[in-house]
Amino acid sequence: SEITQKLQAMMFLDRDPAQSNVQEEPCKPFSWLIDHLVFPQLLRAVSMAIKHEFDYVINQVADRAGLSRDLVHIAPVKNEDRMQVKQFGYGQDPNLQYPFSAYLSDVLRCSYVCGNAHDMFRIWNLLQQDDQLTVVRLKNKASEGTNPFNLHLNVAFQPRCFQSRMIVEIQIHSLAIYEVKKLNHKLYEILRAPTASEI
Repeated sequence: SEITQKLQAMMFLDRDPAQSNVQEEPCKPFSWLIDHLVFPQLLRAVSMAIKHEFDYVINQVADRAGLSRDLVHIAPVKNEDRMQVKQFGYGQDPNLQYPFSAYLSDVLRCSYVCGNAHDMFRIWNLLQQDDQLTVVRLKNKASEGTNPFNLHLNVAFQPRCFQSRMIVEIQIHSLAIYEVKKLNHKLYEILRAPTASEI
């Protein structure tokens, strides 16, 4: 996120510019601690500060679509433990670069549960029309045949109360598939945990 990039640049201000490259992978444990302990807390704090506006924008989209708010599920801000588990996974991927907290894209997240394909398409269109939301990635898991067969979006959310955008996760579900997903969620949590203690 933009916030993470700014903090990363600040970390290297005390180094000799001739020897410093903020894009290089740092080798000092201090840098790892900043990424592992400080950035998640910062992302959580910022997310909590803007969550009321995120909730409002998400509910307004549902209202414009004629979707009952009972079918809009806005999750609590992701806790630091879950962020650190995800960071650990990102750190194992040789294709990803420090800071690994920059890949946390679901600290704020929500789901729309739609009764039919028409409603799913309507939500998709309204999300694209909202001036505070910019879709940056779409995974059509339904067309890919990937469980849980939904539309999985990463969206840049621009709060009015904060200068930087934050990447959030929005899922658009079919009601019938969503009911099955709820039954499968506990198994998913078990499979994604790197160790038994993380379940």
